[in-house]
Amino acid sequence: MDKSSLKAEILVLLEDEDIRNKVCEIAFKHPEKHLTTLLPNKAEELSLNEYQAMQAKNDILKDENAKLKSMLGIKDSALADSEHVIESLNVEKSGLEKNLSVVLNDFEKKEKELSETLSLYEELKRKITFYRDNFEEDLRIKEVYEGLSSQTKLSIKNIFKDTTPKGLVVCGTQEKFIFSLWDYIKAEINNSSNQDDKKLICLFELLFARFKLAFPMFELQQVKEGDVFDNQNFVKHHSSQNMSGPIHKLLLRGCVNNQTGKVLKQSIVVL
Repeated sequence: MDKSSLKAEILVLLEDEDIRNKVCEIAFKHPEKHLTTLLPNKAEELSLNEYQAMQAKNDILKDENAKLKSMLGIKDSALADSEHVIESLNVEKSGLEKNLSVVLNDFEKKEKELSETLSLYEELKRKITFYRDNFEEDLRIKEVYEGLSSQTKLSIKNIFKDTTPKGLVVCGTQEKFIFSLWDYIKAEINNSSNQDDKKLICLFELLFARFKLAFPMFELQQVKEGDVFDNQNFVKHHSSQNMSGPIHKLLLRGCVNNQTGKVLKQSIVVL
């Protein structure tokens, strides 16, 4: 068979669709080996270099596609991890919100209790202030009285018939009793036998301050160490070293009527 006849026969065979598909499959699978031999009529339309460039581009696209798939896989994994973390955080958040609610409720309860306690404290402070302003001296009088010895208490039982705070104030702020107490203290100081002298003087001065509120014409003598002795105003204690001169020590204040200037009780002093 000559070349022209073979060529004609091949062209006829190529008209068959199955043969064309097979030839194309072989050509694209082994381009360098079969391109020029199997498709001589396409050599001008698609050179080997162009095919190789397309194949290289196709390989690059495959690599990029593979990278994209890998990145998508990493993204999906990261997304799954993120969802897991978010779920865990939501659970933790729910627990914290529950704990916070308990803490807030407890705080509100404690705040209410504190407010009530502060209100009670302010009320008690007002009461304490009231009692201190009105009864502190009475309580102090009672305290001094209770500090006296039993023998001294027995000696003044006729002056203080009622030894409650109120009873002591009532008895001690009457003229009869206040001056009876002064006389008793004077006698004890002159005898120098009572260890309660200072307590008795304190009790007398506390009671006299209350007595003066009812009888403002009476007041204690203002005497200080260094004043010149005057037998019209003072009485010299037996422990004195001098007959006259400046007062060395005041033992018991006397009492005067500030309206008449009359000395009712002379102060006992040491020279």
